Amino acid sequence: ADTPEPWNAVICAPHVKVPLLMIVSPEDEMAGSSPSLARMAFEAVPGSQEWMEIEGGHFGLLYYPSKLLTKHAELNAGF
Repeated sequence: ADTPEPWNAVICAPHVKVPLLMIVSPEDEMAGSSPSLARMAFEAVPGSQEWMEIEGGHFGLLYYPSKLLTKHAELNAGF
Protein backbone atom coordinates (compact mmCIF):
# COMPACT_ATOMS: atom_id res chain seq x y z
CA ALA A 1 0.00 0.00 0.00
CA ASP A 2 1.17 3.50 -0.72
CA THR A 3 1.81 5.86 2.15
CA PRO A 4 1.71 9.66 2.05
CA GLU A 5 5.40 9.79 2.98
CA PRO A 6 8.14 7.20 2.60
CA TRP A 7 8.92 5.35 5.83
CA ASN A 8 11.99 6.70 7.58
CA ALA A 9 13.59 5.03 10.59
CA VAL A 10 15.06 8.30 11.85
CA ILE A 11 11.60 9.89 12.11
CA CYS A 12 10.23 6.84 13.95
CA ALA A 13 13.23 6.31 16.25
CA PRO A 14 12.35 8.88 18.96
CA HIS A 15 9.12 6.96 19.58
CA VAL A 16 10.84 3.66 20.50
CA LYS A 17 9.92 2.89 24.11
CA VAL A 18 11.79 -0.41 24.65
CA PRO A 19 15.49 -1.33 24.91
CA LEU A 20 17.03 -1.50 21.45
CA LEU A 21 19.74 -3.74 20.03
CA MET A 22 20.75 -2.76 16.49
CA ILE A 23 22.83 -5.29 14.58
CA VAL A 24 24.25 -3.56 11.50
CA SER A 25 26.76 -4.51 8.83
CA PRO A 26 28.88 -1.71 7.37
CA GLU A 27 29.03 -3.85 4.19
CA ASP A 28 25.25 -4.36 3.89
CA GLU A 29 24.59 -5.14 0.24
CA MET A 30 20.78 -4.93 0.32
CA ALA A 31 19.24 -2.33 -1.96
CA GLY A 32 18.17 0.67 0.09
CA SER A 33 20.22 -0.24 3.14
CA SER A 34 22.26 2.52 4.68
CA PRO A 35 24.52 1.90 7.67
CA SER A 36 24.84 5.68 8.14
CA LEU A 37 21.04 6.04 8.24
CA ALA A 38 20.89 3.14 10.70
CA ARG A 39 23.40 5.01 12.91
CA MET A 40 21.29 8.18 12.75
CA ALA A 41 18.20 6.23 13.78
CA PHE A 42 20.13 4.56 16.60
CA GLU A 43 21.30 7.90 17.95
CA ALA A 44 17.73 9.25 17.86
CA VAL A 45 16.35 6.47 20.08
CA PRO A 46 15.93 7.51 23.71
CA GLY A 47 16.72 5.11 26.51
CA SER A 48 18.66 1.87 26.64
CA GLN A 49 20.39 0.94 23.42
CA GLU A 50 23.27 -1.10 22.09
CA TRP A 51 24.97 -0.97 18.66
CA MET A 52 26.57 -4.11 17.24
CA GLU A 53 28.41 -4.33 13.92
CA ILE A 54 28.68 -7.62 12.07
CA GLU A 55 30.95 -8.79 9.29
CA GLY A 56 29.69 -10.47 6.16
CA GLY A 57 27.09 -8.06 4.84
CA HIS A 58 23.33 -8.32 5.27
CA PHE A 59 23.39 -12.10 5.22
CA GLY A 60 26.50 -12.50 7.38
CA LEU A 61 24.57 -14.35 10.08
CA LEU A 62 22.68 -16.58 7.67
CA TYR A 63 24.92 -19.62 7.79
CA TYR A 64 24.59 -22.24 10.55
CA PRO A 65 26.77 -23.42 12.04
CA SER A 66 29.35 -20.64 11.91
CA LYS A 67 31.61 -18.84 14.36
CA LEU A 68 30.05 -15.51 13.37
CA LEU A 69 26.50 -16.71 14.07
CA THR A 70 27.50 -18.22 17.42
CA LYS A 71 29.32 -15.03 18.47
CA HIS A 72 26.38 -12.75 17.72
CA ALA A 73 23.77 -15.18 19.06
CA GLU A 74 25.58 -15.12 22.41
CA LEU A 75 25.80 -11.30 22.42
CA ASN A 76 22.13 -11.06 21.43
CA ALA A 77 21.09 -13.45 24.20
CA GLY A 78 23.04 -11.33 26.68
CA PHE A 79 21.20 -8.20 25.64
